[in-house]
Amino acid sequence: MVFSVFLAAAFITCLMIFLVKNTRFSLRIYQFAQSVPLIFICVFLGGKTLALINGNPWGFVFYGALIGLITGIFLESRRRKISMLIYTDTFLRLLPIGQAIGRIGCYFNGCCYGTLIIPVQFIESGFCLALGTILLLWQTNKTGRYTFAYLSAYSLFRFFLEFFREDEIRGFYGVFSTSQWISIAIIFVLILNRKHIRT
Repeated sequence: MVFSVFLAAAFITCLMIFLVKNTRFSLRIYQFAQSVPLIFICVFLGGKTLALINGNPWGFVFYGALIGLITGIFLESRRRKISMLIYTDTFLRLLPIGQAIGRIGCYFNGCCYGTLIIPVQFIESGFCLALGTILLLWQTNKTGRYTFAYLSAYSLFRFFLEFFREDEIRGFYGVFSTSQWISIAIIFVLILNRKHIRT
């Protein structure tokens, strides 16, 4: 219940930022509003699916939600015949602010905790707040730059932060956690597509 309150606060905060600063984003308000229902469904299904794969039927995994977000954006961009990067540049500039709020919810929910006395929820919250602030203040006309910046920065950060996590339910495959493998996959995809993403 507590976590749900923080998730709602995260969504409302991101929505308010978008509405107030709409001219700074690549999507217009009507395009954003049209995309939210499908993307929300994909985010929910992605977060729950990865939790189930990790053996946690009641959980919700961020990276699963991120995969769902990108899937929803892909479907919506194809449906509207708009570049996928225009959508990701908008959503991924807002996302870290929502993450910063959501990770505080993780702390009060007693999940996603670190080893010994390392407050990984607050460390990630602080990182996401800083990243989100930078992405919101940064202005560029190059489509895909925000997408590349968020995915590369967060994936690298998350890979190393995982070494200080202790909640085993997040899933392990070999020497790395599920999130570390996904971080590696994201970095690999970015390297292969850097010329297309950083246009």
